[in-house]
Amino acid sequence: PVTSIALVGLVWSASTIFYTFTHTLNQIWGGKKQRAFWKRRGVSILFVLIFAGPILLLASFASSVITYLRPFLSAPILSLAVGGSIVMSVLLNIALFMLLYMMLPHGVSRWREVLVGAIGAGVLWELAKKAFLSFISTYISVSNMIYGSVAAIIAFLAWAYLSGLIFIFGAYLSVSYVQFKKQRMESLDKIDP
Repeated sequence: PVTSIALVGLVWSASTIFYTFTHTLNQIWGGKKQRAFWKRRGVSILFVLIFAGPILLLASFASSVITYLRPFLSAPILSLAVGGSIVMSVLLNIALFMLLYMMLPHGVSRWREVLVGAIGAGVLWELAKKAFLSFISTYISVSNMIYGSVAAIIAFLAWAYLSGLIFIFGAYLSVSYVQFKKQRMESLDKIDP
């Protein structure tokens, strides 16, 4: 029973992130209407159960498979596998951001409208992961002696903040791209009578 309650609490608190993202995306896109509370919470819980959980599981599984196979692979195949892993990771990031930008806000967003923001956020997310892992591997080992387990909490909060910034940047990039296209079309319509 305790595990079930903890699992329900985990899903509920994780869905709060997507619930907040929905509200933020509605404000960024300038949406006047909002879904009812139960619909927003339901979509948030579905994102946790259907997308976030399996994607995190697949990502951890893929990295563990590459780590396990590393001693058995030759150098050229290993470099190809690492390069392919990075490309697949970026493509997965782009697909995830695209899905979030299309599904979370109330209103209809086409994939062409959110593609630019999803590419920007996906590439930035991958760069941030690499930089953050490099920083953590050097900083945590040194600061762990001074701060102990509090250093891990600080690192987690910094990563959560950086992730939120990347998410919001991608959304603003999509909105700016759509507004730029509309202004360009309006200026072309004014030129061609």
